[in-house]
Amino acid sequence: MMYIPPLTAVGQYFQTRHALAVGIALCGSGIGTLTLASLSEYLIETYTWKGAMQILSALVLNGVPLGLLLRPIEKVNKGVANGQAVEVEESGDLHGNKSCCRKKCVRGCCCDLSSLNLDLFRSPSLMGFALMNLICSFGYFIPFVFLPAFGQSIGFTSKASAILVSVIGILNTVFRVVSGWVSDQPWANPIIIYSVATILGGAATSLVAHYTVYWVLVAYCVLYGICIGTIMTNEPIVVTMLVNKPKFASAFGIVAMGDGISAMVGAPISGALYDMFGNYRWTFLFSGMTMVLAGFIGLHITWINRLEFKRTRKLLFKRDGLEIHAP
Repeated sequence: MMYIPPLTAVGQYFQTRHALAVGIALCGSGIGTLTLASLSEYLIETYTWKGAMQILSALVLNGVPLGLLLRPIEKVNKGVANGQAVEVEESGDLHGNKSCCRKKCVRGCCCDLSSLNLDLFRSPSLMGFALMNLICSFGYFIPFVFLPAFGQSIGFTSKASAILVSVIGILNTVFRVVSGWVSDQPWANPIIIYSVATILGGAATSLVAHYTVYWVLVAYCVLYGICIGTIMTNEPIVVTMLVNKPKFASAFGIVAMGDGISAMVGAPISGALYDMFGNYRWTFLFSGMTMVLAGFIGLHITWINRLEFKRTRKLLFKRDGLEIHAP
């Protein structure tokens, strides 16, 4: 619930260099990844796990006043009155919806049916991208959860193992901005960038059980951080390429719902694999293979989108010379 509204606001405030703006907005969560592992370990040692959870909950609560800073945009339409140019303000929400809208009332309860955007479920390209993210998220979070435990299992200290996650956080933060700048370039295709980063990150993760030397694990964390930073920045950018702006929040909500479901299920499955086989080999193999599979699905999204356009015969969006169409 805290993740989608800021990204929607960024899309409304930035028409040019949108990907770079998204990367800057998302780099805050990368900083959290950088510091959270070491901070959590310190808090648990000092205040026990109950005290640590209370402190971390208080930190999350700071999102409330920050969220209040997101203000709706007031549209200004220029017109002519009495031979003079005048400006007329139209207040609307972050989606540009005017205050007057068609609503359907059932038993005294009114709802704006158009805001549901149920037609998005008929978009093969969007549903394909949602499926890609659902599969990817099965393995996406596993290194964050199991990498410190894996490091300790092969003889590294708890602090040295926690540093591994911090290394991912550093590169994750930096490359959210870098990948945003790259995706804004005329020659860049964010869908391909997203898919290749997913495949590379998954392939490297599937072999983690064989990285028994510390500097090799650090090198893996560098690569994984780069891939994750690229994935996180380009996910909302790809959604903006597949749907038009008024439907972005609904479309990204569909994609994020799949992320949440698979992230919730993926970690328990990985833990069950460890309990079953007594080592982390199959845990990281499961993580990596799901990401690789998702990446290969993503490579076909542009092709699926072009077929969708040929079927509908309606062009709704064009980006940097690469034709992308939306429902």
